[in-house]
Order: sequence, then structure tokens, then C-alpha cells
Amino acid sequence: MDYYELDPIKSSDRGFSLNLDHSSRGYNNLDLPEGNRLQTMDPSTGNFVLERPGLNGIGMKPSDFAQGSPNSKTPFYNYAPYLNLISREQRIGDFTKIKFEPTNFLRFYDSFSYQYQEENTQIPSSPVSSKEDLVMPGNNPYNPYNPYGQDIPIYYSALDAGPRYNAITIGTTRNIVGVQLFNLPNNWFVDALYLYAESDLENKGRNYLSISRLQDALGGSAAGLTGQYYNPF
Repeated sequence: MDYYELDPIKSSDRGFSLNLDHSSRGYNNLDLPEGNRLQTMDPSTGNFVLERPGLNGIGMKPSDFAQGSPNSKTPFYNYAPYLNLISREQRIGDFTKIKFEPTNFLRFYDSFSYQYQEENTQIPSSPVSSKEDLVMPGNNPYNPYNPYGQDIPIYYSALDAGPRYNAITIGTTRNIVGVQLFNLPNNWFVDALYLYAESDLENKGRNYLSISRLQDALGGSAAGLTGQYYNPF
């Protein structure tokens, strides 16, 4: 039997990976295209706009947004605190061999092994991009373009929801059962066996955003919270 366990190493624990755009090294690799600074479209102009940094999300108005580009690579936020360089891992294994010889020419044997692996990791918050078609309704009181009464698309990373987690487990079984005939005339030897092997993987994720429920929250129709509106700013 063997046992192995490894504690995680976070990106924020190491100087080089502490900031993923590497700005601390005197340059920027523009690796952070999505962030918690909300992006949307100005309904009066149709221009792509980006929430200005340093705002608290209260009393947002159109002037709180700056002109942006849909393909902007401006580093909006650093998700290193949510990222693991090495994930937490645990492994337990067993190997067993059995042999039985009822006579001097007959042998039964069994070789069995089982290994269980579990890895727990985390990744950055769920990004909300244009493919989700998430909109902030015109009736949401936090909509900065509320006077126009128009829905506006929103794109951002839901940092307030925290990181996403994944628990990956793998169970692997291997069994060989056989019979041998030996000490036969003319040096004959017979070995017949049966092999069974199976590997099962399960990946469970949690804290992943439900776009449909997030849309309900933006529209004030979330179950049990009717009339209460989510402010993504």
C-alpha cells in the first residue's frame, strides 16, 4: 500500500506568478483581457465603453464609463490569487498478490491493484462574455443608462462570486486471475488468465455561475427575491 499527499502552491505565493501580466518585472504581456471592470455598450451612441477604475458601484452614471474597444487587451484585473500553480492532490494505492498450489503441478493466482487519486483545484471567477447574451434590463435601478429605458449588454468577471472549484477523482482497478499447469511431461507449461481493468473519472465543479439565474437577479425576478435587483458594478 502507498499513500501520497501534496499541498497546493498558489500563484500568489510566488513572486513571478504573483501578477499574471508580469508588470512587476517591468513589462506587460497583456495577458488579462477580462476583468471586474464592467464593459457594455452605450445605447445612445452604440459605442463600446468600459467602467472607469476606482468606482464603488453606487450611483453609476454614463460619465463613469470611458471609450473602449471590443478587442481591448487592457489588463483589467489580476486573477493570480484565484489560481493554483500546483493543486492539492491525494493518492492512495494498493497492490496484492495471492498464490495457491494444491498440488505439485497446479497453481492458482490472483494479482489485484487499486489506486484512488483526488485533486482539488481552483480557477478564476466565471467570465461573462458576449456569447452569454447577458443584459442589464432598463428597469434595473442600478442601470447607469436607466433614463433611456434600454437593456444594455454586460461583460465582466464575477469576482464577487469568488473562484470556481473543481474536485477530480480517479479510481483505477486492475485484476488478473489465472491458473497454471506445470511439471508436465515433455516440459510443457500452461498458463491461462483473465484480466479485468477499469478506470472511472469524476469531475465535480462548484461555484460556477448560472447565467439564467444571474439574468433573473439583474431583472429583479430571482426566486424568493422578487423586486430586488443585482448591481454588478
